[in-house]
Amino acid sequence: AQGLVKIVHGQGVFIVNADDSDYLVKKLLDFKMTDVETIKDIMEIRRALEVKAAEWAAKRASEEQRTQLKELIEVTKEKISGKNKGILLILIDHDNKFHKLVAESTGNMIIERLMSNLLEFLFEIRSYTLKIKGRPIKSLNEHEKIANAIINQDPESASKYMEEHLRSVEIDILNKVLKNARK
Repeated sequence: AQGLVKIVHGQGVFIVNADDSDYLVKKLLDFKMTDVETIKDIMEIRRALEVKAAEWAAKRASEEQRTQLKELIEVTKEKISGKNKGILLILIDHDNKFHKLVAESTGNMIIERLMSNLLEFLFEIRSYTLKIKGRPIKSLNEHEKIANAIINQDPESASKYMEEHLRSVEIDILNKVLKNARK
């Protein structure tokens, strides 16, 4: 139904564009997000949790967690440099790891569990977001600013950059939804 496979009579079933993993990921993550109020509600909850989580992470992250954040950014940038294909898969993985690591770095078991559940709940909207042209790289750059604030143990900057990141994501989503609604 999503056009991921084609059936050739007498030959079998074949994956369409099997050499383009980004295409496959985009098709699998195809989601029609259209309810503006739901998007705003979701992002409001994310800001309530994740802005505070970034602040706490900057205050409480262990040396090991700060190192993991730094390495996550560096490894992700290294993996995507010079690539044309497969970038979306790398950035989806990065996004999950980044937000989970920030939550873990708070030292608060409840926020870890809430974020883990929230990230699963948000799979569809996050998938939709990562399909917006330029958004995955933009998010990586915003994550780097947040990570650097946490690494430098600067809670004010960490919360400020997380707020900016989530607002930026929300604006991009809403612009995409409104653009699609006009079509």
